[in-house]
Amino acid sequence: MITQFRDRAGDDKNDDEDSFQNMLRFMVKSGLSEDGILAEVKTMLLAGYETTSSTIHYLFFMLALHQNHQNACREEILRVFDDPLRYEDLEVPSGSNVAVSIFQLHRSPEYFPNPDEFQPERFLPENCTGHHSFAYVPFSSGPRSCIGRSFKQ
Repeated sequence: MITQFRDRAGDDKNDDEDSFQNMLRFMVKSGLSEDGILAEVKTMLLAGYETTSSTIHYLFFMLALHQNHQNACREEILRVFDDPLRYEDLEVPSGSNVAVSIFQLHRSPEYFPNPDEFQPERFLPENCTGHHSFAYVPFSSGPRSCIGRSFKQ
């Protein structure tokens, strides 16, 4: 398939090409080697299918197989979460269930005036200055954030 695209790289874009074909055309025209293209395609496929849920599923599977590690994790969780969580003047009692509503977070009028209106310009860089770094988290955040985050621009 890559060889076929390399042979046709000079052709104009065909209207019925999908985004994968457009990406492949771009990589071929940029002079990326076949190994480089294969590496990029593998990364995109794995990033698209590897999700947090499958990782957690595998973790639980491995913990079920290795009782000693399961016990160590349980002990650490109980030790860490035994005390109430305090943040400023908020206290979350031990044993509470906590959920962060991304739906509500992304509709905060403090950062998004008229939050229920479709206003794509609100995400332009000049309109985001001064926002808290976690006001909008479509790709999560931190070291375990979505690999797709780098493709957002």
